[in-house]
Amino acid sequence: MAQSRAALAALILANIADNTSEAITPALHRAVEDALSDSCVNWVDDVKTTLNNNNNEVPTSGAIASIIGTTALKKVPQNYTVNLSAAELASGNPKQILPAVSGHYWSVLDCQVKVNWNTTGFDTPADIQVLIDGAGTYLYELKDLDTLGAGSAIFRSAINTTGSITNGEQYIANTRLIAQCSNPPTAGDGTVKVYITAQLVEA
Repeated sequence: MAQSRAALAALILANIADNTSEAITPALHRAVEDALSDSCVNWVDDVKTTLNNNNNEVPTSGAIASIIGTTALKKVPQNYTVNLSAAELASGNPKQILPAVSGHYWSVLDCQVKVNWNTTGFDTPADIQVLIDGAGTYLYELKDLDTLGAGSAIFRSAINTTGSITNGEQYIANTRLIAQCSNPPTAGDGTVKVYITAQLVEA
């Protein structure tokens, strides 16, 4: 059974050589390495469990939220998910995908959107956008939800390719990454799931 990091630290300190006649044995060294490896594996399992229990969305508070997106995953592309209910789509309010991280900004490498039609279609050409909160322009967008047919489908969102200084993609440090519904519908019971691949970049 894996030991905690505190227990491992105590074990190491209790067996550190205090003079030239004492030494950590190879067997103890292997045992500590094995226990540390098990501890790391269990931590990864804890992260996966937390995400699975939260519909694969990154939690906005707690121990896992404080780790994800910081030094543990810094500069390593990861996959993230956010769910938008019919009520959230209709509100037009932004929903956090990833939290702000001091001294860094989120770079989105890819984006897909799954749309579930359910029973009633959307009545406006609503657009799903992924952007840095407060930015004047979006990073990715899926347009015209009202044109989608019944059932469910997954689409690769279009990247913002306007290409000018004033209208191009905007990245802002120390700011969260959000998804929002532009031109929100007033009717329809469909839902949306946004999948992104993103990495943290030092500003």
